[in-house]
Amino acid sequence: MSKYTPLAIAITALLAQPALAQSQPQSPTPADSLAALWNGICATAIEGTLLFLRCDETLNSNDPRANLIAAVGQRLNEIPGQARVATRDVSQVLSSVNVDIGGRNLSLLFAAGNNGLLTLDASNDEQLAAPWSLHFSADVGRINRKAGRNEAAFDAGSGSLTAGIDWQLGKNWQVGAAVNHVREDLDFSQSDSVASTRFTGLLLTSTRLLGDTWSLSGYYGQFRGSYDLSRNIDYTLPLPSGPVNVSAEANASPDSRRRVIGLAGNGQWAHKGWDFGVGAGFDKNDTTIDAYTETGGGGLALTVPQRTVGTQRGRIDFTLGRTFSNTRGVFQPSFRAGWRQEFSNLRRAVTVRLAQDPLHNPITFNTEDPDKSWGEVALGGVMTFTGGHSGFFELRQRVAHSFLQERMLAIGWRIEL
Repeated sequence: MSKYTPLAIAITALLAQPALAQSQPQSPTPADSLAALWNGICATAIEGTLLFLRCDETLNSNDPRANLIAAVGQRLNEIPGQARVATRDVSQVLSSVNVDIGGRNLSLLFAAGNNGLLTLDASNDEQLAAPWSLHFSADVGRINRKAGRNEAAFDAGSGSLTAGIDWQLGKNWQVGAAVNHVREDLDFSQSDSVASTRFTGLLLTSTRLLGDTWSLSGYYGQFRGSYDLSRNIDYTLPLPSGPVNVSAEANASPDSRRRVIGLAGNGQWAHKGWDFGVGAGFDKNDTTIDAYTETGGGGLALTVPQRTVGTQRGRIDFTLGRTFSNTRGVFQPSFRAGWRQEFSNLRRAVTVRLAQDPLHNPITFNTEDPDKSWGEVALGGVMTFTGGHSGFFELRQRVAHSFLQERMLAIGWRIEL
């Protein structure tokens, strides 16, 4: 044996690994999982139920793919999307802006997050930094998800309303509380199925200014909400007597809970009217959807157990802004670019059961692998008036995400008391 033989074997083995990985069988889709169990489920279906009728139709069909046709038409791939939208980014993006107005150094804290909480605080000037302030904001957005092997595509609309109060503890501390109501409405692309969510809760915020350049901030929130789910079941089977179409709606309205928490550090530098900022943070979001059993469904209603979907994300943002001063106040347009890194929200198994199945056979399938990283860009502006009141807006876009796109416009107003 040549002395080079072991090295050649090792190199060959390494080169073969990608090919071996590609040859590994893919996990079954939701429809595949149901089709594989269909005959077993039908063997014990109770005569006189609608499930028994659905089984009789597939048994008598002259299409050898009848089981798969029925399974595809039940659209189990829409189940993961009900929770997937709950993993959207709800972090706040906090940055401070240092400007010079008439020889007075002014530190402004601007917050804009997907939860709709927008605040602007003037910290080092008594005329602009009142001990108490109120803020109100609203945002609207669109979400688009591409179809995957295990999850259905959808288009969605989102929006939120926020009203809060902040308390200035000296020039370096600020604490606040805000009530936030958020909605999300999913419209699945390949069917008439829909999923709507509503959450209302309380957010607590705190910010500590560290000199004129750095700040630390955090938030914590708990929300209660509910889902309105409508799953469209639709397929056609050829029978000797002619084609039969199965069309039904399966509905459910489970309760849900959401908890969010995050920490961030931000630095800001100003020079001759230009502002440069950098921020980094960590955000955690857990959403629990209660167990539910669908109504309707033409014998194909599902029982879905309680699910908790969690995300843990790191983020970094860079901001470039310009300050314009006049007799009315300060206007600060800005551009922000950032990157997000996902540390959890891994592929997970979902298990459902047919409600009329007497043996409650588990139908288990995987969700998609999550996207581990993506970017975000935003254009924003803040107008702070000499009396301390301020208005702001931000238009942001998710970029470089493998399957989810999001666009959002947020506006708000702050009143110093």
